[in-house]
Amino acid sequence: MQTYYMGRFALDVPSEMKQAVQASRLRYSAIEDFVWPAGIDNEQAKQALWEKRLAEIRHLTPPRKKKDAMIRNQELTGLGEWSRGVYYFGNYMDADVANFDLLVDYGRVGLWIKCDSAIWNDANQQKIFRNARNIATSFKRDEGKKISRPTGDGFHLRNGTLYLPYLRQENTYSRFEGHPRDLKLEVEMNETHVVEELSVAERLAASIATRFAPGVDVDTIRSRNRVAAGLKGEELVMRMSASGEDTLIQFGWEYRGKADSGEHPEIQITMETPDGNLDEKLKIWDAIIDSFKPMYQ
Repeated sequence: MQTYYMGRFALDVPSEMKQAVQASRLRYSAIEDFVWPAGIDNEQAKQALWEKRLAEIRHLTPPRKKKDAMIRNQELTGLGEWSRGVYYFGNYMDADVANFDLLVDYGRVGLWIKCDSAIWNDANQQKIFRNARNIATSFKRDEGKKISRPTGDGFHLRNGTLYLPYLRQENTYSRFEGHPRDLKLEVEMNETHVVEELSVAERLAASIATRFAPGVDVDTIRSRNRVAAGLKGEELVMRMSASGEDTLIQFGWEYRGKADSGEHPEIQITMETPDGNLDEKLKIWDAIIDSFKPMYQ
């Protein structure tokens, strides 16, 4: 098993599986960290990545009466080893709002911060920049091959941690693939303002109804309350089959969350696999769920 850190939690996943994606949001910004390509000069790589983003912005349709979508591209100082920022109109229907993207180099690791759109004026321009700068200065990359991250006020990305307490707007999504048994694992954590009343069984039943043709047969293998990471959630394991379709096993654990909480977001962990080797897959699933733990304690 290999430990992965995501948001304010950690989870162990079979080492045969690889993380296909991890997407994060906090403080009104989409956040992505990455490792620079091996064998490419870092200066060359970061400049090429930045120019690629600028080219994408130049191809955006500008709002009416604006010559182009880009407002200002600037080199910044005091952030990482190298940083660039750009203000631009991200919505051609509205010339009153703008976005800000920030790329920061921390040596081995780079960080994208893409801020949500806001009304374009001097006050908001400064507010957006301060928010992005605060996020960037809080980032500490992983060091060494053995990764072990401290607990506390940290929001964890793939290659490092943003050392910021919860404020608002925190979401994390991760997907794992590549196991020999064709397991697909997804983890999603969302800050919630309204705690859902539906149970995990009712939610998954609704999800199945939208994904499968009418007439799908469902055999419930497990349906019970289950504590993970100290949180009282619900577990559901089902076998699903339909005429002409492969039979699937769907594993699910859900915690409904608490309103406006970083330590208690709405959490969904799901695993899907073709039918077969059920005992083995239940053991893998149990190991994953039992490993789930908070990093804020």
